[in-house]
Amino acid sequence: MALIKCPECGKEISDKAGQCPYCGYPINQITGAENETPEQYEVGKRQNDIVEQKPQKKISKKNIIIIGAIIGIIIIGVIVYLIVTADSRKYNNAQELYASEEYEDALTEFKELGTYEDSAEMVEKCEYALSTDGQFLNTLRKSLMARWDLPEDGKTEEEIYEDNTAIELEMLSGFYDAKFNDDTLGEYARQYIDLLNEAMDSLKNYTVDYNTFYYDWNSIYGQRTMLIKKIVEEYNLTFDEQYQETLDGILKDASGAEEQEKMKQDIQNMISNFVLTHTTDEWDYTTYKLSMENTTEYTFDYFYVDINALDEEGNIIATGNASQVTNWTPGQKAEVDAWVNIDDPDRIVSTSCTAHYQSGNYYE
Repeated sequence: MALIKCPECGKEISDKAGQCPYCGYPINQITGAENETPEQYEVGKRQNDIVEQKPQKKISKKNIIIIGAIIGIIIIGVIVYLIVTADSRKYNNAQELYASEEYEDALTEFKELGTYEDSAEMVEKCEYALSTDGQFLNTLRKSLMARWDLPEDGKTEEEIYEDNTAIELEMLSGFYDAKFNDDTLGEYARQYIDLLNEAMDSLKNYTVDYNTFYYDWNSIYGQRTMLIKKIVEEYNLTFDEQYQETLDGILKDASGAEEQEKMKQDIQNMISNFVLTHTTDEWDYTTYKLSMENTTEYTFDYFYVDINALDEEGNIIATGNASQVTNWTPGQKAEVDAWVNIDDPDRIVSTSCTAHYQSGNYYE
């Protein structure tokens, strides 16, 4: 037992006492805590007094009405907002579906929106994306990006060529016999798949005749890039930003291939007008001349042709070649010696020629 001071009268009393025997001040019962010190009791008592003295505010009926009105206005505003913005939110959701290539769901929502914004136009876009034409364009885009993403580390050149071609064939071959609404696009699709198959076939020569493989592969590559360029430009085919540099390189190669194809066509048109003549001397020795004119826009570092002599039915009856000309400029004419292996030159009705040349970076 210990003696403590009564917090009320200050006299010493037992800490076991329930109340002060002098003034009746409660020691334990008031706080309900047996070990509470007088100082703690005083703090608690002051806090209780403050709480008891604090007046309780009551909400008036008028304020209750005002608060209720405000809450009602807020609820009505939210409802109106949801109604007014319903089409906008649905339109944004449809656009997200379209961007994520969920075309069927996007189509349903755009149809429900009717004439809202460009919903009618988006319905057409969704329907096109779901058509064979749209699916081919999207698959071509994805197949090219997949090809460009293939890792090359640790692979041989042959393996790289084979893997690159195979991944496109795997994704595109199913469109070969598909029915397209756009006949031109359908023809482009078949041409492109044919080129991929030709590229795969050319790999058979990689180890046995590399020169033949290299010539064929590059020729196919040139045709493939030109076809990609046509599709990109005519059908507005787009690619993710990270592939733009690769695409730009292909389009540049395509422009070079187009220039080379134009040159070949111009040369073919030119040599179709070459004239082979012959003279026979008194000893029955026949000499041949080939008259030529450079009707192209190109200057040739060197130029010569192989000759096929044809009879009236167009059959090849003899072969030969002509002398080479150098630094042959546009508009310049030339007459060169030619040699044809035939006993009766009068049988020759016409000729066909195969050109060999170099002009700048292009040669054949």
